[in-house]
Amino acid sequence: MKINLSIIILLVVVSITPNRVMAGNTLTAQYVLEICANPDMALISFCNGFFQAVHDQQASAGKVCVPEGTNRTHLVEAYANTVAVLIARDPAVGEKPAVDIAGEILISVFPCR
Repeated sequence: MKINLSIIILLVVVSITPNRVMAGNTLTAQYVLEICANPDMALISFCNGFFQAVHDQQASAGKVCVPEGTNRTHLVEAYANTVAVLIARDPAVGEKPAVDIAGEILISVFPCR
């Protein structure tokens, strides 16, 4: 059931603004920032799932080690706070793949020591 809900949420996000969501079939760092700032429950769920996936990818590679008690909200906040600064310095960062930028941010905020 969770997989089906995730697929439905992704389809809703894609259908809302297909040109901005899929710039070359890639979610951009800027767009994920916008999605995660939206109070819509479906988008919050998408955002949480996106960051859980990025976390799991980086953790399984031994690149991210989050402290016990860290939740998805902490992951999203780390991304939002950092990516906003990066985009302000260099707007081109906002057009890069969100999965790459999110991974880099989580590695820098939650490094394995």
